[in-house]
Amino acid sequence: MKRADATLVLLVYVLPLGLVSVLLALAGLWVLAGGLLAVEAVVAAATVLARRRPARTPAATAPSRRPWLVPLVMVGLLAALVAVAVLGSRAG
Repeated sequence: MKRADATLVLLVYVLPLGLVSVLLALAGLWVLAGGLLAVEAVVAAATVLARRRPARTPAATAPSRRPWLVPLVMVGLLAALVAVAVLGSRAG
């Protein structure tokens, strides 16, 4: 990752996420703050995995053997977001 990219990610993604999490925790919404950090960690990990460049092999041009994996992860992330929203609404 280039230095400019790392700075942009820090300023646009990490710092606001940390600030929101701290503010939620200070307001007594620990569960919501933890859920937010957990969901965002999964999203960041999925983004990093999706952006990796695969090795150049003849098998890399073949169709995927697991075409259901990405939609399943997306549905799981959506369910996690809904769960965090429900927990947050019940907490405060």
